Amino acid sequence: MKLVLEKYVSIIRGGDMNFRIANAVMNGDNETVCRLKADCKPILIYGCANHAELVYNYLCKHGLEAEAYIVDSKYWKKDFYIGEKCVNNLEDYLEVLGLYNIVIGFCDVDKSRFLLDNMPILRCNFWILWEPQVAYEWDEEYIKGNWNVLCAIWNQLSDELSKKIMEELIWAKLNKSGQKLLNLADSRQYFNELTFVVDSEEEVFVDCGAFNGDTVIKYVSFVGEKYKKIYAFEPSEKNVLKLKENVCHLPNVEVVNKGLWKEEAILEFEEDGSASQIVGKGRIQVPVTTIDKVLQGEKVTFIKMDVEGSELESLEGAEETIRRNFPKLAICCYHKKDDIVNLYRYISNFSNEKMEYHFYLRHHSNSAYETVLYAIPVRK
Repeated sequence: MKLVLEKYVSIIRGGDMNFRIANAVMNGDNETVCRLKADCKPILIYGCANHAELVYNYLCKHGLEAEAYIVDSKYWKKDFYIGEKCVNNLEDYLEVLGLYNIVIGFCDVDKSRFLLDNMPILRCNFWILWEPQVAYEWDEEYIKGNWNVLCAIWNQLSDELSKKIMEELIWAKLNKSGQKLLNLADSRQYFNELTFVVDSEEEVFVDCGAFNGDTVIKYVSFVGEKYKKIYAFEPSEKNVLKLKENVCHLPNVEVVNKGLWKEEAILEFEEDGSASQIVGKGRIQVPVTTIDKVLQGEKVTFIKMDVEGSELESLEGAEETIRRNFPKLAICCYHKKDDIVNLYRYISNFSNEKMEYHFYLRHHSNSAYETVLYAIPVRK
């Protein structure tokens, strides 16, 4: 076991393993809130999508009121509101940015790093909240109870970057600060050197959680418009209308207006934009199906999965497809506390005399979201 976390966690070995959490460099989101309150400057939220609303609600919960949202000119329009808050044009604030504290309300890695690195030039303080909406918590008790399996997964990760990301993810969760993880994050979510294929003309891409088609469009650009077929699964009827509109010009794209699960059923569903999810009790009933049922033995080369916490069940519904084809897998693993453990355990069972999976971990945002487990097939 070579997992090194001395900077952040002291490991004391006795009859069993005991933990003492080291003091964080910053106390994460709590420290950010305290500094914003102490500074007394008015607050602007930079962004206007779902993440910006999460940031606004988090600040309100902790006694901070944002004056307005601001966006780049290309996103601004007249009479633009989120709830009762106005969305203003960033250009109107350029001369007075220094009078405000600006909390970043988007997840873009590159843009966030640029703003933080250039605060003196921009004459403004930018702030990032690590987890404005809790996805899952890894506290001392959880890390202690799962230390052996986390170390086992760390040992099976196939490159040093993956191992470093796992270390920094543990640190970020314990200390509620993504300051260090941001330095390792990569904006190229799903489509990068891990999933690149030279001969993409025979690729069959399955997009699980296709939202409005944004990922399909990025995939088509990634492969230079050369692919065999795309399946796009999306349970929200509202999203599917936009999805079909956005991909109608692309050949060989089959949109499936169903959720994914380990079996066919009718389940409760909570519709919430890009974060629509299957829940125990929701407002809408939706049909769910399996990848195995829809594809009926068709060859698949790449599965991307972001289904808001139903990843494990959706993989179980793709068991035959995975065993037959060993596709590349890019699976979101940040929705539930045990995602990294359970998804790794399940996928690692796929092995035969010729093929096995190698595992990589990547983080693709400035916050607690968009961590992806990549399983890449290799010949033994």
